[in-house]
Amino acid sequence: MKLLEGEDIRLTRFQTGDMESYRSFLDDATFARNLSATPYRFLSDEKINGMLASDAHETFRFAVRRTDAERLIGVVSLEDILWSNGTAWLMIGIDPSEAGKGYGRKALQLLLRYAFSELNLERIQLTVFAYNERAIALYERLGFIHEGTYRQFLKRDGIRHDMLLYGLLRTEWEDFYD
Repeated sequence: MKLLEGEDIRLTRFQTGDMESYRSFLDDATFARNLSATPYRFLSDEKINGMLASDAHETFRFAVRRTDAERLIGVVSLEDILWSNGTAWLMIGIDPSEAGKGYGRKALQLLLRYAFSELNLERIQLTVFAYNERAIALYERLGFIHEGTYRQFLKRDGIRHDMLLYGLLRTEWEDFYD
């Protein structure tokens, strides 16, 4: 079994040239606004490189690539890991031009297998803005449970939006994937 490789998706280290691809994703306002609550803006190359290069003990960040190509099509990560509690925050961003092709689902399946089987984590959590219905559907298809709502957390285009908290426990993942 290849730990970080599936049928047509693999998780890899970042390579020379990935920063330019990731910059193009972040320059897409819809992508950036689904990823972050901060106001949309263009980020410096230094900031983007810092995001991709994190080797912190509490962060595992991977490039998402198709198995038949080297081009970066996304980023997934486990962040702010609390090792003593076995918990981590999940983040995913897929190239907008590759959205809807199942790559996000496959990348998260690989990341969850890695989180629970290799890192021996007990809980993966994430937040998602309520307007990001496509992501919510994906998380629920993968077994994540809606655990809470940060009411009116975010204001975008003059409208208040909730931010939702989702979690997945190791036992739920094991039951879901048996």
